[in-house]
Amino acid sequence: MSRLMLRRVKTQVYDDSGRPLVQLPTKTITLCEVELTEAGRKLYNTIEERMGSAAATLTRRQDQKELVACVYVMILRLRQRE
Repeated sequence: MSRLMLRRVKTQVYDDSGRPLVQLPTKTITLCEVELTEAGRKLYNTIEERMGSAAATLTRRQDQKELVACVYVMILRLRQRE
């Protein structure tokens, strides 16, 4: 990732005049609630249960970085199934 990303600390995000280096638009979050079909709800619940047991297994491991990365992937996958 270091080849693709440039990390900055808070003191590096402003230029000498105090303006931000990059002008970003304000963040907009839009939530869309949907009704799942019965089959869709079953699939969602199955995936949720499997991810819960996988997360429980991962918490027994020592590597916290791996745990955090795996949990993020599981949440992403669950959101993609909605």
